[in-house]
Formats: sequence, C-alpha cells, structure tokens
Amino acid sequence: LSFLTGPLQPFLLAITDAYFYGYAAFSVILERDFPQSRMRRKQFRTLRPELLGLGLVFVVLLAVPIFGALLAPIACVAGGCKIYYQQIAPRNDAMMQG
Repeated sequence: LSFLTGPLQPFLLAITDAYFYGYAAFSVILERDFPQSRMRRKQFRTLRPELLGLGLVFVVLLAVPIFGALLAPIACVAGGCKIYYQQIAPRNDAMMQG
C-alpha cells in the first residue's frame, strides 16, 4: 500500500501540516475569547477553511531557507489575528447579541 501513497505523500503531509500549523496560530488567538476548551473546539470546527489556508501559507513560507523559519510564525499569527478580528469576531458578536 505504501507504493500507492508514495508519490502523494508530500502533498498529504503538506495538507496535514498546514491544518496543524493553522490550528496552532489560531489557538493563541482563541484562548482569550474562548477560555473553555469545549467552546474553543466548537469554534475550531467552524474555522477549518481558515485553519487550512493559514497553515498552507505557513508551509509555503517555511520553504524559504533561513528567513522562512523566522518570518512564518510571526506572519501567520498576525494573519490569524487579522482574519479573526476583522471577519470572524464581528460575526460572533452579532450572533450573541441578536
């Protein structure tokens, strides 16, 4: 079975890594607004496309030698903050108020 997944392995690993990198970037942001882990997990389920997109940016930035390892974490957490506080948090506030 490994000979079938061999050629696909870099792509599968990139997608898996992207999800977890995006999860880590958003985890820092969501801990403040969702202190309970149950609520945070529920929010993560609704953010799967954003997690994957942000994580793919992280994976691409990591491919740049030396500077990628320095810039990727900063850029992705900053990007996650921008996405969350400009698009997602206002939606959540509107749902809670009305």
